[in-house]
Amino acid sequence: MQSTSAPRLIVSKSSSCWSCTLAMRSRPFSTLSPQQAVGPEHPKYIDIPKAPQPDFETRQRLKGILPVPRTLFNPVTGSQKVTPEYLGKTTKEPSQAKSPRGPNAERLLWKQRLAETRRKNLRSGLQELYQRKEETDLRVVERTTRRQAKNQELVSRPERDDEILTSASVDLPLKMLMNGKLSVLRVENLKRKQAGVRRLEKRKTDEQKDALHTLYMQARNFITTEAQLDEAVERVFGTPEKPAMFEGEAVTSVWDVKSGTKPPSVQDLLNQENARNATAMFSGAGFSDPARQRLKKIAEELTGGKI
Repeated sequence: MQSTSAPRLIVSKSSSCWSCTLAMRSRPFSTLSPQQAVGPEHPKYIDIPKAPQPDFETRQRLKGILPVPRTLFNPVTGSQKVTPEYLGKTTKEPSQAKSPRGPNAERLLWKQRLAETRRKNLRSGLQELYQRKEETDLRVVERTTRRQAKNQELVSRPERDDEILTSASVDLPLKMLMNGKLSVLRVENLKRKQAGVRRLEKRKTDEQKDALHTLYMQARNFITTEAQLDEAVERVFGTPEKPAMFEGEAVTSVWDVKSGTKPPSVQDLLNQENARNATAMFSGAGFSDPARQRLKKIAEELTGGKI
C-alpha cells in the first residue's frame, strides 16, 4: 500500500539558521540567561548581583518660552494705576446706555457685553497685578534682610574653640596687629620713621634752595645777548688786530705750538708738589690756591650761599 503523505523536503544543514540550531542544542533548564558567548576577559563573565536601580521621576519639559514681563508699575508712579481716578479714566463707562434695535441688535448687544467684560478684566487685572507686585517685593526684602542678618552674624561670630586650638602659632605682635591694637614699640618705630621722613624732606628742600641760590649766583656769567657772546669769543680767541697767543709763543693757533710741549704727567705733578717746600716761590704759590679755596668754602658756609 502506497503512502498518501506529502513528500518530505530535504533541507541541508548549511541552509538552516545557525542561531536557531545553537539555541536548540543548548536549551538550559533555568531562568537565567546563558552567558556562553562571553569570554573570561569580559566584565560580565562572573555574575555579580546588583542593587535595583532607583526610579527617578523626570520633570516634564515645558515647550516654548515665556516672554519677559513688562515693567507695568513704575517705581515712582506705579501705585497710581490702581487708584479709582486712574481706573475711572482708563475704563470709562458709556455715557448713554443704548438699547440696540434693528436687524443687528443681537450683534450689538454681544459687542456691549464684550466691552463690559474687557473693562471688568482690566480693572481686576491691574489690581491683582499690583497686589502680586507688592507681595513679591515684600518677599524679596524679607529674603534680603534675612540673608544680610545671617552674613553679619557669621562675620561677627567669635572664633570656635577647635579653630583656636588647632590653628598655627602666631606671635603676639602679629595678633595685636590683626586685632587692631598697636604695641608701644610699633608706635615708637612709627614716630622715629616719621621724624626720619621729615628730616629727609627738609634735606631735599635745603638742597633745592642751595641749587637755586647757586644758579642765581652763577647766572651773572651767563651769556644772554649777542654782545656778551662777541665779547666772550674775542676774549678767548682774540681779535684780528690782537690775536690770542698760546704757550707764550707768537702763534695764533694751538696746533702751531711746538710738538715738544705736552701736558704734565703724574710724575711731573708729584715732583712739583714735593718741590713746593724747597723754594719760597713755589711754597707761596702752592699755599695761595688751596688757602683761597678753603677760605671761599668757609665764607660760603658762614653766609649760607655760593660766592
